[in-house]
Amino acid sequence: MRVPAGVLTINHNLSIVAGSSTTFDQVEEALASPLAAEWARDYASRLENNYLSLTTTLLRRMPMVNLTA
Repeated sequence: MRVPAGVLTINHNLSIVAGSSTTFDQVEEALASPLAAEWARDYASRLENNYLSLTTTLLRRMPMVNLTA
């Protein structure tokens, strides 16, 4: 869910902040790509019911290519 600038989310969910030359649209597109999904299936820990554990540590390791293109 997109949150407008200046709003602080208070919970245990992951927040992604985009700044400088990388826009949030570019980050969102990269994370929604088939390549990102394949990478997550290969590297994320498995939870019950075949869900994936997408942690900040894991996402920091995810290769993000061509974000500024």
